[in-house]
Amino acid sequence: MAVRAHRFAAAGNWQQAGDLLEGLPSSFDEEPFVQDLRAAVEAQGSLPSLDAVPVNEP
Repeated sequence: MAVRAHRFAAAGNWQQAGDLLEGLPSSFDEEPFVQDLRAAVEAQGSLPSLDAVPVNEP
C-alpha cells in the first residue's frame, strides 16, 4: 500500500496518497520509509526514494 501511496503522490494525487497511508497497519508506523512518506504527503513535498521501501511491505 505504501508503494501505491507513493505513486499517487508522485502523480500529484495527495488526497488519495494520504487515504492509502491511513489504511496502513500500525505495525508499519515505525518504518522510516513510511514515516518519510507520511511527512512528504502531509507537506506535499519531496517523496522518499522507493529504494527505502521495507522488504515486507504489504
